[in-house]
Amino acid sequence: MTLDRVRKAGIVRFKYNYDFGDDWEHLIVIEGAVRASRASTTRLRRRQAGVSPEDCGGNWGYQHLLEVMADPAHPEHETCPSG
Repeated sequence: MTLDRVRKAGIVRFKYNYDFGDDWEHLIVIEGAVRASRASTTRLRRRQAGVSPEDCGGNWGYQHLLEVMADPAHPEHETCPSG
């Protein structure tokens, strides 16, 4: 189902599971719509949080990655993605 169909069905808040292996769960809130053109589509205009790297282990792996990146003395620090 497209985001446009979800919006037209009157759904304004839902959870979206991305990457079933890592189980990223996103809360999607549709705050409004604007008419862009005759061939308009629904698009993401704003997000609250940053973007995590692919295949980092879901929420738990991402938390670990943030800790490693914040600690230059951590043994894994040198192998972290630079973001």
